[in-house]
Amino acid sequence: MHLSDIHIGVTDPHSDQLHITNSIIRHFEDHEISCDLICFTGDIANAGNSEQLGVAEKFWCGLPNSLEVR
Repeated sequence: MHLSDIHIGVTDPHSDQLHITNSIIRHFEDHEISCDLICFTGDIANAGNSEQLGVAEKFWCGLPNSLEVR
């Protein structure tokens, strides 16, 4: 799986990258799809401040369990 540019912390009401990313993960969970590899490229946090990076860390650390990474 390749996730890119989720920009945690974006305040634009027309952009909800984290919601979209979570929807993709739910799709994998609902259909019991597993991953061999997760690539994360681009901007993880919008401003790169400690609050946004903390949210990103929680999100990132939960991915292997959610996606049954082999």
